[in-house]
Parts: sequence; structure tokens; C-alpha cells
Amino acid sequence: MELKAYQFAFYHDKDNLQHLALDKQLRQKLFNLKSAERLFFAQKLKCNFFKDYDKGSSFFFSLMRQQHRKNFISVVHLSDGFLTTSIDEVWDAFVCYFRDLLGSSKVTLPLDDEVSRSGPCIDPTSHASLMAPVTNDIIKQALFSINDDKAPGPDGYTSFFFKKSLDIISGDLCLAVYDFFVSGKLFKQINHSIIALIPKSANVSTTADFRPISCYNVVYKVIYKILSIRFATALADIISPLQNAFLGGRLMADNIHLIQELLRLYERKRVSPRCLMKIDLKKAFDCPMAFSAAVLAIFWLSR
Repeated sequence: MELKAYQFAFYHDKDNLQHLALDKQLRQKLFNLKSAERLFFAQKLKCNFFKDYDKGSSFFFSLMRQQHRKNFISVVHLSDGFLTTSIDEVWDAFVCYFRDLLGSSKVTLPLDDEVSRSGPCIDPTSHASLMAPVTNDIIKQALFSINDDKAPGPDGYTSFFFKKSLDIISGDLCLAVYDFFVSGKLFKQINHSIIALIPKSANVSTTADFRPISCYNVVYKVIYKILSIRFATALADIISPLQNAFLGGRLMADNIHLIQELLRLYERKRVSPRCLMKIDLKKAFDCPMAFSAAVLAIFWLSR
């Protein structure tokens, strides 16, 4: 009510700086209270779950049934437009869709060093930071930068388990990470992942309405964290300033405003010939697991 009163007063007296300052202060207070309320109910829900989930109670099984109904894909539209409820046909539809999206493996030409060197390259300082030896402190920092409630991989463990038992498993964890950075090879079982389909909206009916994500093992996540942190500082110097999306400190909205200004003058006749290309980024959004494989491949090529 107090915020509403100041907003009403500010609406009729927009030059009053005192009302503007009080409006900002009350907005921030309201935001903090809403955040505290959300965290309170989220923690309360988790407490109820952790209290009853190990007792085999009806509450636990009702949660399991609810989660199963939510995650179960019972029906999808096939490519011919017909609906199917067959589990085998649903499985075949998803396999065919993502196989066509990703494409099949083909024989490619080897990378030409002259072509790669013709563009911007990493300076010696950045190269030295990329190839710097990995220490125990770096491994621990990467581990503790992973959220505790991230989905586990095939090993069934979360980063929270690794953090709590670090005094026992730190030696084995560090040796596993060291082995990758020294040999450039990754153990097959560590490289395994669980692919989960995440719906893009509340109402989904086709295979294109789902986005796959990969749930990796914690050791893989630690290696990926170390590489991503090092690449973030090195690639910022060689990526064009026109690339505003997917980079820290840059906003995709800048390109949207720029293209709006360019299109506004497209009808002018006394300008040079020009064209506008629309690039399909569907694979980049629908197949994010390919990016992590590319990061590891870049590291291996830079050795």
C-alpha cells in the first residue's frame, strides 16, 4: 500500500526527485521480500520431501507418480501428422528426428594450418594460461563452483557428495583430472552421459518441442569447468566485438537494436546493394551437448 501511494504521487508529480528515490527504495524492499518468501517456501517443500522420502510413505510414492507422469512422453505427432501412443514408435520418432538434425558422420578434410592462422590467433600469454599445469586448488575451485543440486550423471553422484567427502576422495579425483590434462585422453566411463529430453513449453506434441540435455559425471564437469574458465579469458581477445551473444559482458539485445536501425533505412534507393541473411541456430539451441565435445576437441588440438 505504501508503494502504491508513492507511485500514485509520483505519477502526478514526476519532477519530484524525493518521490522517485522513495519509489526505488520501496521497489527494492518489495523485491527482497518476494525473494525471501520464495526461498522460504522452496526450502519448506524440500524439508517436507527430505523428511518423508525415505520412509516409503504414501507422500513419497505420490511424488514419484506425479514426477513420472510429468516426465513420461505418452504421445507424439509423427512426421506424417498422425498421433502415436506406441512406446516403440515414440522412441523411433525421437531417434529419427535427432539423427536428421545432427546428421551422419562424413569424411572431412584435415584442418589447414594456413587457413587457421590467417584469422585472429591467441597470443602467447593466453596460450600459456591455457596450457598452465592444473593444481589441487584449481580442481577444488572448479568443484565448488558447481551447484549442489545439479542433476547427477551415470555415476549417480552429485557435486554435493564430492564436496562433503573431499577429504576422502580428493586424491583420486585430482589424479583423474591430472590424467586428462597430461595425456589428453578421457576414460570412456567418465565420458558417458545421460541424455534427457526437456520440453520447451507446457504443451508439447511433436519431437521438435523437446530439447536434449546431457547429464555428465562430476569428474567430467570439473574438467569442463576448468577448460571453460580458461577459454573464457582467452577467446574474449580473438572473438569479434560484433559477436554479442553467448559471451559474458555482452548482450544479444545490442544486435537486435542494430538490425532494427539497419532495416529502417533499407528502402532508401541511393545506397549500395545489400542483403539480409537469416541464420538457423536451431542446432546450437537444440543440441547443446555438441558444444562440450567441441571444447574438449579444441583443447586436444591446441596441445
